[in-house]
Amino acid sequence: LQTWGLQFTTATKSSFITILYIVLVPVFESVFSRAKIPLALWFWIFVSLVGVYLIVQPSFDSGWNKGDLITLVSAVFAALQIIAVDRVSPRIQSAFTFNSMQSLWGCLFVGLLLPFQETSIIPVESPSMLAWTGLLMLALGSTLIAFSLQIKAQKVLSPTVSSLFFLLESPFALLFAFFLLGEWLNWTQIGGAVLIMFSAFFATVRESKKPVTTHR
Repeated sequence: LQTWGLQFTTATKSSFITILYIVLVPVFESVFSRAKIPLALWFWIFVSLVGVYLIVQPSFDSGWNKGDLITLVSAVFAALQIIAVDRVSPRIQSAFTFNSMQSLWGCLFVGLLLPFQETSIIPVESPSMLAWTGLLMLALGSTLIAFSLQIKAQKVLSPTVSSLFFLLESPFALLFAFFLLGEWLNWTQIGGAVLIMFSAFFATVRESKKPVTTHR
């Protein structure tokens, strides 16, 4: 959904709309678990949103289009995934095994859509080493390793605090862009990164650990 939406909207608008799941997570958590979200946590959610806005600096001059709507639906499913992992986390013995099966089923469902692609999934030319590196980074780093760590972390963190930590990808993206691509950051982006880090830190400090053995 996020990739589909990017065909009709800008990358900055997409990134800002996508991170709205950190607002949707506590809302869904309140509805599904009937858990009251403390006002202090709502405050840090707001601070983190301000931080992301300062980083991406989106322009909404072009108005709202269907790409923005598709991206918003993507944010809804991202929030539901975090809630779903939280509900089953007490019963998960191996985070890596669970995520491997989660990824396998995700791959199978995506495979059902491949025949409807406008272009062939078989490249005309042999992929470059950079393309293979990107594929391995996506499959191993962003999927197998990252989601396994997410599942392990959600054994002790609430879905709301976990979603705040996902926002750290924006400051890290800025950092790697600086060191690997030579992209310079302005003071506004640096300020946004600091706000996100502070919000994630203080939200975690006030978070009481969930019992690992609790079954729901």
